[in-house]
Amino acid sequence: MEIKFQSRLNDDEQKRLVSYLRRNERMQPIAFEGRHDVRKHIEEQIAAVRESPEPICSTVVVQGAPGAGKTSLLQQIKHDVLNMPNSGDIIPILIEIEQFNDPVLLLEKFLDHGKVNYESISKSYSEDGKGTFNLSVLKFEGGIQAHLPALDTRVRESPGRIWNVIRQSLYPGDDPIFILLVDESQRVKPNDRDTNTLLANIHGAINLAGLRIIPVFAGLSDTDDALSQVGITREACEDFILDSLSPDEGARVVLSSLNALGLKKLFYPEDKANLVHQISIAGDVWPRHIHSYLHALVAEIVLCQKEGRTHIDMDKVLDEGHDERIGYYFRRLKRIKGYDDLHKHLDALALKYDIGAEMETGAVFDSFQNASGANRNDVNGMIDACVHNGIFRKFENGNYGFAIPSLHTFLATGRNPEITKELLRTRFDGDTGGGGGALGDGHMKSFKRGSFD
Repeated sequence: MEIKFQSRLNDDEQKRLVSYLRRNERMQPIAFEGRHDVRKHIEEQIAAVRESPEPICSTVVVQGAPGAGKTSLLQQIKHDVLNMPNSGDIIPILIEIEQFNDPVLLLEKFLDHGKVNYESISKSYSEDGKGTFNLSVLKFEGGIQAHLPALDTRVRESPGRIWNVIRQSLYPGDDPIFILLVDESQRVKPNDRDTNTLLANIHGAINLAGLRIIPVFAGLSDTDDALSQVGITREACEDFILDSLSPDEGARVVLSSLNALGLKKLFYPEDKANLVHQISIAGDVWPRHIHSYLHALVAEIVLCQKEGRTHIDMDKVLDEGHDERIGYYFRRLKRIKGYDDLHKHLDALALKYDIGAEMETGAVFDSFQNASGANRNDVNGMIDACVHNGIFRKFENGNYGFAIPSLHTFLATGRNPEITKELLRTRFDGDTGGGGGALGDGHMKSFKRGSFD
């Protein structure tokens, strides 16, 4: 399938596309769409915190499969709150859960917002006999450890001092709302006392020196289990599950991305509509997949412009997108270490269930145990590793499902890239524009054992 160019890109436009490829922006999409329920809830929480005379608990937990757009959602929330009316009292902070392990690094994150009263902190520590500090060079010349040695020691000795330092860093009369956006939250370690105390205090709005903090924890489907081990229970949180986007939202992601890349007038209108539709279908309306195909499209456009061709080969674009997608599955599977032949056991399990089916806990356990002969602890370890690495999703009732339907298909083919790519190609046969085909995530037909014989 060929799609012709309506015009030729100039040098600056071509450089923009090359820059996009080099920055690998499919990992940080340039266009965002959907997740309106989560974003609206954050706005409502900000309004509630503003109106409340007392600290309130307003913890939000966002869970989803790999590629559902959790990190992008956190970045979008940061953008949203900075562009809200009367946003002068809002300070968004984006951080990964591991950074809680280093209280000094966490403090740096809270002080890196351009509204810090450096003189106040300096004066406070001068009066305490600790000397004066020039915090204005904090983010340029080595951070706290280089310029605040006494503060570094204090915070490491007692992580809870972070909140007092942050309070001291504010100008008189300031009372901002910190939106704490925490990524990879499934990695909370239950035996890390200092980190867990910090997390529990934020969630419970206690011992925070009067600071107002709205925490948003994002992670895989075992995030609520991980947080519950530090006292943050599911019942005390607002919980959101991210799935695939709607077909309309997926099309808008593609269209907005093309426009942001300066490709608004590159294609004829009817061809552009077809291209948007094809990429949305190919990506199964799954954010990461869509951007993989967009990345392949941009690479083809750059090559065509370089070679002087007047059209792109859409079949080549889709095929390269399939390759990237399958490579992503291999990379996720490689994250699971320490269990011999676990991938083979996953293949066998995938064949037993239809796409999207919920698997009972006992059935998953028995399948792994029968295949491996491992003891109870090791089998439970296998299951936990699959959840923790985004292969399985865990339901509230304790059952499991494959996190990404097309990953399920990939495993059911015995991780055979060529068979999987052929199945990915079949989605376009007889498509009428209403969603995915034989392999579409969230909009698909199921398959039974023996479909690949």
